[in-house]
Amino acid sequence: MKLKITEDKENPLLERRELTVKITYEKSPPTRKDFRSKLIAELNLDKDTVIVDKMEQKFGTREMVAFVKVYKTKERMLEIEDESKIKKNFEEEKEESS
Repeated sequence: MKLKITEDKENPLLERRELTVKITYEKSPPTRKDFRSKLIAELNLDKDTVIVDKMEQKFGTREMVAFVKVYKTKERMLEIEDESKIKKNFEEEKEESS
């Protein structure tokens, strides 16, 4: 899986970075968990402040576009983000540690 940041926008009002990432893959589309792990590793981000907002598959290609939010603090993320988005992004980590 290859990642390419196509847009990196700073949002000072919400204290976060908003990234648009193009994902190119060989076999099957990556899961949210796999993509999130690779993005955190490549950009050296804090795993507690990264939310993968959505991932869109491009029909007929081996490409996806993902929208990611990187907050300055975990507290700010918890204030702003919807509980369902937080569950989607962090429940997978809890399953691994169990």
